[in-house]
Amino acid sequence: MILSIDFYDEDPFRKEAIFRVAGAAAMDKDNLYALFLKNFIAFVDQYTNCTDCIDEQYGILYEFEIDQPFLFKNYLNGSLKTMYEFPDCSSHVYSYCEREIEDLYFIEHEDCQSYLSFLTTNTDVFKRIDALVNKEYDPSAGTSFMTYLSTYGLILPHSNILQVGIELDHYFIAVCSGLLHSYIQQLDESLFMEKTHDSYLKDIFLAMNYDLLDEDDQSQLVKLSTRWLTQRFKTFAVTYDMLHAIGGSSGVFLFQPFIDLFYESFSFGTSISEEKSYPTTIFSSWEGYHLFDSIAQGLSIKVSVSYVYRLLEEKGHIIVKDVPFRNWYNAQGYPLQLSTATETLLNSKSADREQFVGIVAKLLGVTL
Repeated sequence: MILSIDFYDEDPFRKEAIFRVAGAAAMDKDNLYALFLKNFIAFVDQYTNCTDCIDEQYGILYEFEIDQPFLFKNYLNGSLKTMYEFPDCSSHVYSYCEREIEDLYFIEHEDCQSYLSFLTTNTDVFKRIDALVNKEYDPSAGTSFMTYLSTYGLILPHSNILQVGIELDHYFIAVCSGLLHSYIQQLDESLFMEKTHDSYLKDIFLAMNYDLLDEDDQSQLVKLSTRWLTQRFKTFAVTYDMLHAIGGSSGVFLFQPFIDLFYESFSFGTSISEEKSYPTTIFSSWEGYHLFDSIAQGLSIKVSVSYVYRLLEEKGHIIVKDVPFRNWYNAQGYPLQLSTATETLLNSKSADREQFVGIVAKLLGVTL
């Protein structure tokens, strides 16, 4: 986690490019990231129009100097926007990364090569930081949600549907903010997966006036809200190439745990008979089925399905061997068809898959 950096006393871009990467060959990932930020903040300070941008955004004039510590603090907060190459005020971490690669690419020096390796490894992270900083709250979210529900003829006089849509978008923004700060601090999703957003879920619950609805209306409202929220996340993910974790191989939709968390927060509204219905010839418990079903709906890679199946079989949640399991699975309408035998647990296991299944199981309250 980068909490502080040493700032330049002079413009480093007036010196030879090798000056900015001195010592990089001996640095680990955290120190290379700190060096990159040191150079990036100096560039923003010297060569971008940050002052006008901030004035335009907030409509006020600052009486203090916008210096490098101020810019760095804004970066850590996920709010650093500048005018660079484009007339709009936005985040340009990736643009600066490309500039550094271009400046240093042909310099044959071990410091340059180490620094360039760090940059090329993390270009996708920098793209995502820009996208997440530049995202905006959708003022039409409430109206859009009302229109969506109206197409199903769902009339809920006790619920503030406009406010439900607004609160659903607040939840979307809060999750994106958690992802942004994880990228800023760790260059991956590790901190993001630890976040919970109970306060936003409570606001959605209050806007629904949930307890005033009968069970059928509760179930329908939660089902349609989940679909609308899923579309919100997937539209954003597809637009900015965030379907999966950076460098991950799990094949699971990046935002799926938080869609599941939303749905599970309202699962007490479903009837007991509906909630406990599961294929008893395949699973030993409803909890195991619920965990598998929640994950499998977002899996499109065979090795990922194999891992979940083999893990739950080992833990006793699935009670059949490969062939009857595949016969059942293929009849469920999941995104993938299993035409050949599933991989073994040893051959399908990875740190990313293990971590993801553990997170979903924790969110769903399932013991592995």
